[in-house]
Amino acid sequence: VYKRQLMKSPAIQGLLKRGYEILLLDDPIDEFCIQHLTEYEKKKLVNVAKGDFKLPEDEGEKKRTKKLKKLYQPLTDWWRKLLDKQLDSVVISSRLTDDPCVIVATEQGYSANMERISRAQAYAHPDRARAYTDSRKILEINPNHPVVKELLERVKESPDSETEEMATLLFETALINSGYSMSNPTDFAKRFYKVFYGALGIPKDAKVEEVDVSLDDEEEEEKKPENTESESREETLSLIHI
Repeated sequence: VYKRQLMKSPAIQGLLKRGYEILLLDDPIDEFCIQHLTEYEKKKLVNVAKGDFKLPEDEGEKKRTKKLKKLYQPLTDWWRKLLDKQLDSVVISSRLTDDPCVIVATEQGYSANMERISRAQAYAHPDRARAYTDSRKILEINPNHPVVKELLERVKESPDSETEEMATLLFETALINSGYSMSNPTDFAKRFYKVFYGALGIPKDAKVEEVDVSLDDEEEEEKKPENTESESREETLSLIHI
């Protein structure tokens, strides 16, 4: 099951599309070994869950990436400041295909798998476990995705509170999709419900109100079957009498 999840990871979609070979290390001990086994048969092993991973680019691709960085700089700088405590940097991704963004670890940080293992080992020390969850990460964004394009336009004009909510929700969704845990899932749920309200055409500040039901109508409905049953018994008795 975990291997199927890994194959759907946004971090490797661009690699699969380009035909790269990928080792799926789904055993807890694997990543510990790879940290010391950096080469195999003169081939360097690279952890694609880390932010220092870069896809090989030709001259044309390098020029395009440089222009995209300049184009999206207003968004990347704004996003980085908005989530200063959670993000180490926001960068343009060359590996994303369908997803708007992905979360990866810094060069010295923990991947999602290592973070889960380390947090489980530190369960007896809540402060240490929280330190893994709160470590700053890298947000890679897909410059071709319509959501990212829309955010850029909003930031250029003047980002309002709704834009900030959407950017935060997008980060938290990418966090889950990348295999990480959130430090505050309650806030994520509240932001999600607000967006869901908008999709249904409900005001985002709509309050939860108790449904008004009439108990008198229910009592009348309960009486009707009794009358029907009584009439049915009378008809039956009449037929037997005849």
